[in-house]
Amino acid sequence: NNDNEFKYWLDRYKYHVRYEENSYEAYQNNVKIFFNQYNLILKEQSFFLGEQISLVDIALMPFVRQGAHVDLNWFSENFPSLFKWLENLKAHSLFLSIMTKFETWDEKSKGHIVTW
Repeated sequence: NNDNEFKYWLDRYKYHVRYEENSYEAYQNNVKIFFNQYNLILKEQSFFLGEQISLVDIALMPFVRQGAHVDLNWFSENFPSLFKWLENLKAHSLFLSIMTKFETWDEKSKGHIVTW
């Protein structure tokens, strides 16, 4: 369900300008079905399988993060438990250790990148 349906609708929600067969709102409503399910689970517990982080959380987090950042205000207002879960994971040392922020590359001061 997550690998097929959720990812299908997530891509269309994120890239709605590429998928003109439906409206942005239609794609958002399809993603909302999944976010509602996740939010209900996380109302009762800190992580998807209980009070300990698991592979389920680690696997879903990048996709939920992508969907959340399409419209973060809409996401945080409609899915408070899922938003809290996401914010906690974004602050987790595991996430921070792999998502190092780098300054934007500036060719004028740093030169060109050779990509052959």
